[in-house]
Amino acid sequence: MQVSFLVVRAPKGAAVTKIEFTLATGSDVKVTPSAGTLDGLTWTGNAEGVRFAVTATRYLAGVAVTVADKDESTTTLPDIEYVTCPNIAAFNALEDGTYALVSVDNAEVIGKSSDGLTTVYIQDATGGTALKYTSYNALLTENKRVFGRVYVRRMSSMMMEAEDSPKGEALPQDLDNYTITEGTLAQLNTTENLGRLVKISGASFLATSATAGTLTQGDATIAVNNGTASDIKYLHKMTDAWVKNETKLENVVILAILNAKNATTNELLPLSMEVDATGIVNAAANTEPLRIYNLQGVRLNQLQRGVNIVDGQLLMVK
Repeated sequence: MQVSFLVVRAPKGAAVTKIEFTLATGSDVKVTPSAGTLDGLTWTGNAEGVRFAVTATRYLAGVAVTVADKDESTTTLPDIEYVTCPNIAAFNALEDGTYALVSVDNAEVIGKSSDGLTTVYIQDATGGTALKYTSYNALLTENKRVFGRVYVRRMSSMMMEAEDSPKGEALPQDLDNYTITEGTLAQLNTTENLGRLVKISGASFLATSATAGTLTQGDATIAVNNGTASDIKYLHKMTDAWVKNETKLENVVILAILNAKNATTNELLPLSMEVDATGIVNAAANTEPLRIYNLQGVRLNQLQRGVNIVDGQLLMVK
């Protein structure tokens, strides 16, 4: 389920008296109004504006609004009350749907979605999160620090810009080095590390497609995904350091954002992946040998240190 918000307002001097929602085919949608009465998918009341929380597996197909002249019984749209959060950890502790004014002083921009706008991943000393569909996203690029305050609301562990909010600020500055949280997969795959940039060494990776796979270390496993193999299209775009399908890498060092895939499962959104020269094996039986080239296009008999082209994909070998 995804939670979003919809605000309906009447023109100046008018009031909203009826709102009729239409669902898209196969959708399961629940709307909760800030005022008035909801009967099924029809809202009635007398208000200058209504704010709806929308919980849906898909989306609304349409909204029909009826307005009338404003009168003495017309209610106003309540102002938004913001919870002040000194850092990202305080924001992460809020319930979904809460509006917040969050200080992002000295936060690091550690990743962006491939379109450059939809999602920006940030972390500070207290935790990590993502800015989703905000006006700040176009200003923020990787290898930057962010200073300022943003008006947002919490939605599925992400920051979404609050409607009708005062203008916040998210001023970027150059960043020399990311803060990286290192440890084993079992140590790092926790709620406290969601949204953080993590580094795991000595793991195994098995490719399930050209853009996704599974990382294993001891008894711990986690999905690795750069977005194209997921129905969630706003995931981080990683560097082109993938291997062919059904190839297994041993002794992997992976740098990635720990992301909540859903309410119960996490995944890694990788920035880079490296492997020792002895760590690549073909996991599929009776397949042809890997085609290995250097950057000059010369075919190699084995992997060399540095950048290799393995079956058309770049692979960094330490």
